[in-house]
Amino acid sequence: MDTRYVVLRHDGVDEPHFDLLLETTAGGPLRSWRLSSWPLAPGDQLRGAAPHRTEYLTYEGEVSGGRGTVHRVAAGTVSGLTVREGYLDAVLDGVTELTLTRDGPDTWFAWSVPRG
Repeated sequence: MDTRYVVLRHDGVDEPHFDLLLETTAGGPLRSWRLSSWPLAPGDQLRGAAPHRTEYLTYEGEVSGGRGTVHRVAAGTVSGLTVREGYLDAVLDGVTELTLTRDGPDTWFAWSVPRG
């Protein structure tokens, strides 16, 4: 069963960034990473973040507590998902293979390869 993902641009904070939020189980909390640019390129570094509520799959606007604003820059479906400790592999929208590998407690590296 396909799940969903979203990339949000997070502005109005000390360090504007993008958030990659990925649903690993339908309706479950979203795995989250902070990244400096989108789209990802092979070798880009991401920082792991706390899980987010599924509402963020469709939410745009102010973040509570004066933590800036978010707006969607990409969204779609996830298929072929494999999750293991320190490793995640998925296909986004049927065209981009995304592999994330952990290199420390909160440090991940991305390998994003357009398919076909």
